[in-house]
Amino acid sequence: MDESTGILKDKELDEIVERIRKSVEFFANFENQELVEILKASSAKKVKAGELIFNEMDEGKDMYIVVYGSVDINKKGKLLTTVETGGCFGEMGMIDQSPRTAQAKAKTDALLMIVNNEILASTNINVRLKLYKNFSLILAKRLRAVDAQIV
Repeated sequence: MDESTGILKDKELDEIVERIRKSVEFFANFENQELVEILKASSAKKVKAGELIFNEMDEGKDMYIVVYGSVDINKKGKLLTTVETGGCFGEMGMIDQSPRTAQAKAKTDALLMIVNNEILASTNINVRLKLYKNFSLILAKRLRAVDAQIV
C-alpha cells in the first residue's frame, strides 16, 4: 500500500480479496471482480493499536470495513462494542453525513478499508445496489438487537 495515498497495489488487492472472501460477511454476495472494483475505488488505512480513528461528534462521511484486526466503539468513555475482522462501522455517517455518535479506536493493529459516497459514485450501479442492500441489512440487524434490549 502506498502510505501517502492509501491506494493498494495489485498484489495487495489479490491478498485482500482472498481475505475478504474468507472473513467479511458484508461482501459474501459479491463477485471477485466487484470486490476488486470496490478495492480499487476505495482507500485503505493501517492503524496501530490504540490509534484514534474518529471521535464522537466528528464529521461522518466514511464507512470502515475491518480487513483484519479489531476496533473498539466507545460512547462517553463506555465500550459499546468491538468490531472484529470482517465487521464494519461508521455506515450511518456515510449514509447521512451526520456527526459521529461514538468514538472508534483501534484495539489491535488493523487494516481498514474506507468507503464513502464519492467512492460509491465511481462504481457500477450493480455494485452500488449490493452495497446499499448490505448497509440496510446491517442497520436492520443492529436496530433489531437494540429493540430486543429495550423490550
